[in-house]
Amino acid sequence: MFTLLTCAACDSADEKEPNELEKDLASTEVQKTVDRKDETETNDTIQLMPDPITWKEITELPRFTANSTISSGKEVAGFCDDTEHGFYGKYYMMDPTDRSFTAGIFGHTWVYKTGKPGDWMLNDPDQKIWKIELFGDKFALWNQLRVGMNRSDFLKVVEKLGGIPIVETALKSKFKFSNYLVEVRYENDQVTGLILTRQCLTG
Repeated sequence: MFTLLTCAACDSADEKEPNELEKDLASTEVQKTVDRKDETETNDTIQLMPDPITWKEITELPRFTANSTISSGKEVAGFCDDTEHGFYGKYYMMDPTDRSFTAGIFGHTWVYKTGKPGDWMLNDPDQKIWKIELFGDKFALWNQLRVGMNRSDFLKVVEKLGGIPIVETALKSKFKFSNYLVEVRYENDQVTGLILTRQCLTG
């Protein structure tokens, strides 16, 4: 199954200002007991991050379209939603006006949706994002982390958002944001790629 899904009324995107992000963070101060497998402490409490962006916000980007396919196997092996009552899908996000060698593809998004694949539509409101891979600058995570940023500026924003460094080399970094992991690729001290993955929480 490989489907072209388009968004006809995508003239503009409502971007949040930094102070609105802070309000989002404050409004989602959910204290949840979780097992943190990468730390010695258990049953610790962490503050969950708000969603970095919703699928609805992505579909409202200007000049946006997407191809989609069902996703399974290794691609979704670390995701935790119930596949008995839903499925995982993968979007190839594109700018249809971009005629470069990438054919306008600027990233991929993996989502979970309840129901059956035959009823799946681009604008379905109940699509839960599990992973985003970006190699274009069409949108930013938490409205602040974007491909194309200078490395030092990017790291300042990571610190502001509370990201904890896990890996740091000349060509890549990895940060933990409570319930998300963000992997970063660099070239000449510029961010060239971002991979965000939702983490499974228990307890």
